[in-house]
Formats: sequence, C-alpha cells, structure tokens
Amino acid sequence: MYHLQYDSEDKVFHIVREPWEIFRFHYSVWENRSIELIPLDLSEETKEDLKTKWNGIYIIQRKWIENREERKKEALFAKKISETKEGVLEWEIPGLGYWETNPTNMNLQVDLKDFPNILFPETDASSKQTGLQKQQGNLSLFPPPRYISFISTWEEKKQKEFVRKLKVTPLPPNLNQFIKLDFEKEFALSEEEKIKLESYSKNLKSEMDYCLESNQCAGWEELLILTRLQSIRLSLDSGFFVIPKKTKKNLFYRDTTNPEIPKEVWMRKKQEAYESYQLTKTLFLNFYDPTSFQEWETIGTKIHSVYTENSEPTEIDIYPKASAKIRILLTDSLSNANPDFLKNNQTASDDYEKTVSDIYSYQLVSKNCTNELFRYFNIFYPDSEIRQTKLGGTVSEKTTSFSFVPAIAFHLVKSNYKSKDIKTFPSYRLAKKRETPPGILSGLKEDITFLSSTYKKNPFDHSFVFFTDDTIALRPIYGLTNITWGIANTGMGIFYLPWDKGKRVQQGAESVFFSLPEIFFFNIRKGFFPYVTREDLPKSYHQETIKTK
Repeated sequence: MYHLQYDSEDKVFHIVREPWEIFRFHYSVWENRSIELIPLDLSEETKEDLKTKWNGIYIIQRKWIENREERKKEALFAKKISETKEGVLEWEIPGLGYWETNPTNMNLQVDLKDFPNILFPETDASSKQTGLQKQQGNLSLFPPPRYISFISTWEEKKQKEFVRKLKVTPLPPNLNQFIKLDFEKEFALSEEEKIKLESYSKNLKSEMDYCLESNQCAGWEELLILTRLQSIRLSLDSGFFVIPKKTKKNLFYRDTTNPEIPKEVWMRKKQEAYESYQLTKTLFLNFYDPTSFQEWETIGTKIHSVYTENSEPTEIDIYPKASAKIRILLTDSLSNANPDFLKNNQTASDDYEKTVSDIYSYQLVSKNCTNELFRYFNIFYPDSEIRQTKLGGTVSEKTTSFSFVPAIAFHLVKSNYKSKDIKTFPSYRLAKKRETPPGILSGLKEDITFLSSTYKKNPFDHSFVFFTDDTIALRPIYGLTNITWGIANTGMGIFYLPWDKGKRVQQGAESVFFSLPEIFFFNIRKGFFPYVTREDLPKSYHQETIKTK
C-alpha cells in the first residue's frame, strides 16, 4: 500500500510502501525524527497502477545513471592509456577477486582491435541518445537507449575467458574475499543443512553447464554462479556457512570510524543478529532461488559485521563482485594512438553528466523533493477528472501553490487527496520521555543531555546541553545556553589544536551553528541514537506497528 509520509520535524515528504518498521526505525531512532503518515485511501486498481508507474520512473532513472557510469568508465580508461608509461597499465575487472591469481597469468596484451571505435567515440552521443529536442523536464519520462561502453564489453569478454580457464585449471579461492560464520557452536552446519547445500551445489552446476553450452549468460552471471559454488564448497569443508564478501567502503559525512560502542550494546545486537540468522537461514534453505541467495548473502554480511564488532560504515553490493587487478600490456598502436581520443571520451562523458544532472536537478523552490512528487502525480493522470476519481483531487506543483513548502503540502494533501486518519509516530527520544514519570523536574532532566536516561554521548553528535525539539517557549533560552556552551568548547579546542588537529574546535563551531536557529524558535538538531537495540524501543512503537498492519 502506498502512503504519503511527512516528516513534520525535518520538513520532508516521502512516498513509501509497507513495511513501516523500516522507515520508522530509520527516522525515529537513528536520526530521532518524528513522523506523520497520511495513508492514501485509494482503490486497489489505483494502487497497482501507481505502483507500476512509480517503478517505471525508477527504472528510467536507473538507466540514465547506468549510462552515465558507462561513459565515465570509458573516460577513465582513456585517461589511463594517455598517462601510461612503458606501455603497461593496471585495470580492475569485477568478479575475478574471489580466486588467487598469479600476476604473471594476468598480463594481457591489448591492441586497437580489442576496442572498436576507441579513437572516435560519438562525441555527440549524449544529444543523439537523450532526445534533447524534447523538453528537458520531460526526459525523466523517456528511457534512454542502453549504452554499453567499449571497456564493459571488453571486461565481459575477459570474465568469460577467466571462467572457462578456471574450469580447465582450477585456482585456489582467495579466502580474504570470503567470510565465515563460525562464531558459536550454534552456527555449525547440521547434517540436514549439509545435504541441502549439496543439492544447491548441483543446481548451480546445472546452471553453469547451461551458461557454458549456450553462451547465453553474461560474464558477471557466470562468475556469480562460480562464486556461490565456491562458497558452498568452503562451507562444507569448514562445517560453517561461508559467504562471499559483498561490502565496499562507503564515504560517511563524519569521521566516526570504529566508534566505541558499549559492550552491552554489542551483546544485545549479537542476540538480535542471531535471531535474524536463524530466520534468514530457514528461508534460504527452504527455497532455492537467486533472490534468496542474494538475501542470505546480504544478511550474512550484516551478521558477520555485528559478531566481529565492525562498525565501519560500508555499502553492500547487490551481488558479490570483488575485483582483481590485471596488467594490460599495450601494443604500440594503442600506446601511440591519436591523442584526441582522450579528449573525445572525456567530452562525451562530461556532456552526458551534464544531461543527467539537468534532468534530475534540484531547485529549492521550483523543483524540490516535495513538488516533484505532485508533478509526477499530475503527469501520471493528466486529466483533472481522472485525478479526481483516482486520487480525490489535484495538488499543483507550481510555485504559486506553495506546495514546495512541506508544511503547506501536508495540508494540501489532507484537503485534496483521498486520505485516511493521519498516523503520528513521535521521535525515539520523545516516545521514551512519555514513558518517564510525569513532572517538571523529570521532563527537565530528560531535556539535559548529561542527565538524560535515554541519550548517550556518541561520536555522531557534537556537544550540547539542551534538547529543544519539544519546547517552543523555552527554546530561545535553551538555545542561548547551547550557543554559550559551543563557544566555550571552541575556545577550549584552541588549546587542544596540537593534539587533536582541530577536532574540538570543529565540534564547538558545529554546536554553535546548530544552536543559532533555536534563539529564533527554530529547531534543526535532534541528536543521534546509534546504540539503540530492539529492547530499547518504546512500547508505543510496538502498539503502532500492530495498528498499521
């Protein structure tokens, strides 16, 4: 079921689907947001129609982005060729990293014939493929022709060659690219589970035979099958589940590598992870399916992260695709190629980047995340009478309607669309505060960060004294106190400059910045709660979960 979700504190509008637990946990706990939900009272036919249309818009966007990445890959490869010395460059091919490779066997001689059109890429390809004769704002409604770069075509060829060589001359697995779930005796494979894995291995071998005989599988598909076969073999040999690594480093907006999470939090997280392991394992072993494999590997990666107490921010790939470096030996014809090929590839990449940026640009007033939602609704149902029948009315995306302001859009939705009773989910802190004994002193204690029974100091927050998210009258006074505290911390930070490289000064300045709006009755800081476990959740969360199902 589709709902419009309005974050009344962060002033953000979303269109979301069940289950609510994911969204509510993310916003209300980790980032401590209060949420108001407007369930849309739509017919089943309209819900399915909206689902199809929104999925179509998403797929179109993914195609634009994938094409952009292909262009960027070409430009990078061309740049590497132009910068190569002594005719040798290194390039990473996805999927080859799960086996131990001998560097001498990974030297590939490359000539111009391996890269057709490398010298003369279509510099005007972006304009040809995007159909810029259409209105720029409507390009998000038209999927671009699939663009596959010359380097991706070449990579797939090498992937297939690697798979076929591996079948003839097996290589030992690169154990650094696999993780083993061997933390407790409860994780050991039972005889029934070993038998099930053996049957999965037979299924994978049949799929591999089909790929080799028909040549209908993509290179990454063949490597994926082999990687999963390898993980099953390692699992049976070790007696514990082994899965291929799917994580890659992810940039985070704060320097919070390996924060000191309390031991008791890790213990509770491990218990939750074990319960998730049992559930996901049951689903995985009950039904052979590529999707269940993907889910099992993803959950297994998270479980491994919890049990190894690894809190570094990472991103999980959809499929295992660890890369291996190969050394490319360029022939004279490629090393001495027309120098314009670098410029041409870079120009094509830059042009396409600009096209995609223009299509999915963001303007605070005319094209933000709120009025874009209504623009698509109105595009989906261009006839006002149809909108009246399906949605209940119209919310204009035009600037004059002020629908770009989330608080106003919230009321426009209530008065124009078919909606049910609004559901309110208070932030984690406020929900926990309601469970404390009533009284002025009790409430004041929870508002002070140093005395709060709910809030724990964490590396994601700078230091401040008062929470101001549930008071308006006292907000300027609290805010002035926070500003004074921030200035004092900034001053103290000057003395620590030789030791902490300005970290305390930066945190003090951030404290002042986030406190300034409070003296004008605005609140933008909520505090982070990264140590919350399931048993910490307020009772009201569980009650509301039941109501929304």
